[in-house]
Amino acid sequence: MSERDKAMSAAQSYDRRAFLRMAAGGSGGLLIGGWVPVASRSPAQGDRILLHPSPFVALSPDDRITVIVKHLEMGQGIETALATLVAEEMDAARAQLRTQFAPVDPNLYGNLRLGGTQATLASTSLGNSYLQYRHAGAIARSLLISAAARTWKIPRAYIAVSDGRLRAPDGRSFSFGELATTASNLELPVAVELKRSAHYCYIGRRFPRLDAQAKTSGAPIYAADIQLDDMLVATIVRPPQFGANLLHYDDRRARLVKGVLHVLRLSSGVAIVARNSWAAIKARRLLNVVWDDSEAETRSTSELATQYLKLLEDGGMTIYNEGDVHSRTRGAPMTIQADFHFPFLHHGPMETTDAVLHVRDGSARLWVASQLPGADRKHVARELAIPESKVEITTVYAGGSFGRRAARDAHVAVEAAQIVRTLGLTQPLKVFWTREDDIRGGYYHPMYLHRVVAALERDGSIQAWHHRVVGQTVDDLPLSEGASAAERWRENFKACAELPYAVPDFRLEFREAKSPIPVLPIRSGAHGHCAYVIETFIDDLAFTIHEDPVAYRRRILGRDPRYLRVLDLAAARSGWDGPVRNGRYRGIALHRTRGTYVATVADVEFPMETVFRVTRITCAVDCGLVINPEIVRAQIEGGVGFGLNAALRGGITLEDGRVVQRTMGDIRPLRMSEMPPVDIYIVPSDASPTGVGEAGVPTVAPAIANAIFAATGIRIRSLPFSATRLIHR
Repeated sequence: MSERDKAMSAAQSYDRRAFLRMAAGGSGGLLIGGWVPVASRSPAQGDRILLHPSPFVALSPDDRITVIVKHLEMGQGIETALATLVAEEMDAARAQLRTQFAPVDPNLYGNLRLGGTQATLASTSLGNSYLQYRHAGAIARSLLISAAARTWKIPRAYIAVSDGRLRAPDGRSFSFGELATTASNLELPVAVELKRSAHYCYIGRRFPRLDAQAKTSGAPIYAADIQLDDMLVATIVRPPQFGANLLHYDDRRARLVKGVLHVLRLSSGVAIVARNSWAAIKARRLLNVVWDDSEAETRSTSELATQYLKLLEDGGMTIYNEGDVHSRTRGAPMTIQADFHFPFLHHGPMETTDAVLHVRDGSARLWVASQLPGADRKHVARELAIPESKVEITTVYAGGSFGRRAARDAHVAVEAAQIVRTLGLTQPLKVFWTREDDIRGGYYHPMYLHRVVAALERDGSIQAWHHRVVGQTVDDLPLSEGASAAERWRENFKACAELPYAVPDFRLEFREAKSPIPVLPIRSGAHGHCAYVIETFIDDLAFTIHEDPVAYRRRILGRDPRYLRVLDLAAARSGWDGPVRNGRYRGIALHRTRGTYVATVADVEFPMETVFRVTRITCAVDCGLVINPEIVRAQIEGGVGFGLNAALRGGITLEDGRVVQRTMGDIRPLRMSEMPPVDIYIVPSDASPTGVGEAGVPTVAPAIANAIFAATGIRIRSLPFSATRLIHR
């Protein structure tokens, strides 16, 4: 049986009971948990901490260590990072490690940074798991030492542990697996001590990704790969305008397609259920559907922009306010104002969304790659009118996400559940979205309009900053559930309020724009557009007072020294103060994304008068303690590519409420030939680790825009860049 066949077999047979059995390797295994902190306080190294069991690690008698991963692996490397933490504290050998996705159980696997919701969001995975998984490894190590000491009848202190073996002074040794049964019968230790950094074997060093070889050979299973006996497939025809309602449909031609079994109405459109995807797609093209657009979005992008401008002029709710912005602005020697426009953005994961649902004997099993698996379980249970405890979620790898799989409405799972319920299916059903469905079906990052007014003193220092934002609300974090509108908006737009610079008087207002267009958070969330506004506007202020952009930033920075460290590092490594080759220009940007500090310098050149090219990106990163430097570099580089893609040509446009783009050819994602070299420099730090999945995104576009300004004198205030005609001066 191939590795892929084994993975498929495991995916099919998986349930909660099987999960525990598989993880511990059957009878005689050791299933161990870690300390669950009651607060996000980070204890100092060497702290002794009380324990609260929660299964994160399983040791089987065959010497394999299974790390139970409570986050979705979307390519960001979280399973390797968590396994590294366990291996570090256990002194395990890398070859012993494997990983397994956790079942849905917020009590055991909730995200401590997100109110206990089981979620993979907002670069919180490593930060919330860092101590949990280290403690789980330390507990397992302590139990194994106790088991060896009891067997050999020697004190614990005489036992050495390395590379997955325990050794006595007289040369006797045990593998971990040989002591798994004995250790599993011991009482959990009252306290454990974490390693000090001087003794790290894996943290901060090269630790190859655990999934690299398998993914290279195609072994892992994604939802699109799931094939079950007698499984049916379904595709959905959805309205061409968001918010339109189904009036009626004619399915006579569609039903003539061989393999088509059912055509039925859903809350989201009309479903075609067939024996294979080819028949389903062919039939949907023959379906004649009539929609009622009386409640639909019918505005074009330009009309939405006009409406947004009116909302902005009318004013919004103040969500951050310090000092007296109006008085400061009226009395300032100089004020500068600018508007910024950001389009709807498509997430563009490599794998489109899909799910497999099998309902039998009053229970349901859903195979899905979800950032919010608890939401999928809740919605499926509600649609099927069964208890949530009767819904098993099998998490599989995600072929990218960038926020696309963070849907609170669990729309893919809901569509599957509605079909199964309506038809009374007892056989498995896969619902799949085509690429065209994903591009035209909504769930975008919203369109936004910003306006900033800054009041300057004669020396260029900022006295007041008045920032307004108009757009749809998108909840980045589950924390905002049940919160007031003001509380949700404060959380959503914190990125606009966290300026690196000293600003005595500050106000941020938000005005919500209503539309039936469904929206979702995207990689870096509001940090993307907020950083663009702040960093290009700061560049404008530096130009206005005739000061070098880096020198100006240094002068007006606030008290957080970590901004200055990355700024100085990026400037030094990029050669900011040195000569620039003829025809090349530089721009810089600085931002903190969910605790990770990044400064980026972009080099651009104009091979032709109206065509520019990014020739190099230099990033300085401070993400606290680095667990795996290779993953940090990969994530920052990926973030640069994601941000560059959005800046160059990203954007979804509407005509009469209909999405203009249809395929990847219309979107024209970034080509490899357009990806510049990315030099990444990591600031050494012993601060608590923070996520890097999003941190590479926000500074790319403003750094490039500032470089383009240096070359052309043109300020780009409407993204994407392709919408602006650039003339090299």
